[in-house]
Amino acid sequence: MPTSGEARKVNVSESSFAEIAASPDQNSVAITRVDESGSRDVWIWDLVRESLGRRSFGGAYGTPIWSSDGQSIFYQSEQNATAEIWRTASNRSPIAEFITSTPFSRIDLKMIPPSGDLIVYSENTPTGGIYTFDLSNTNSENVHEPLINPPGFRVNLSRISLDGHWITYLSNETGERQLYVQSLPNIT
Repeated sequence: MPTSGEARKVNVSESSFAEIAASPDQNSVAITRVDESGSRDVWIWDLVRESLGRRSFGGAYGTPIWSSDGQSIFYQSEQNATAEIWRTASNRSPIAEFITSTPFSRIDLKMIPPSGDLIVYSENTPTGGIYTFDLSNTNSENVHEPLINPPGFRVNLSRISLDGHWITYLSNETGERQLYVQSLPNIT
């Protein structure tokens, strides 16, 4: 991909798109595609081959994020009572692997720090917080650790720096929506 900073239209058929995430090598984009019936699935647009490939099947998937090495895509499913996290290979394989169920009904995946051993996500509810799940501990009993969770207050629109050292988020802890920036030395 050229890095001149110029916008380039991609040749994807018309559709509604939701979340997007560029791959670490900047050659692909993971997207949530919404069809006319409202069904949501994860697709990959290969910027080099100019091709679109589906990665989830079922209609209630979204918020794709890439693994640090670009070999996997993680996404959330809201098909069951609690939101789940799934992983699929980024190499056109349609086979997905279940990772964990969360204790929440709706979530948004945020990032995987450079170490590649955690996934950071937010609870998508009026009083939702931000949590981590340890991907390296396969013997874990699905422990979802609070990262930022002010009781009774909404934390949303969070973004984590590419190096995993900083997080920005909006919160209404003071009674008004305000922007916060916080260091995250413990998740890199």
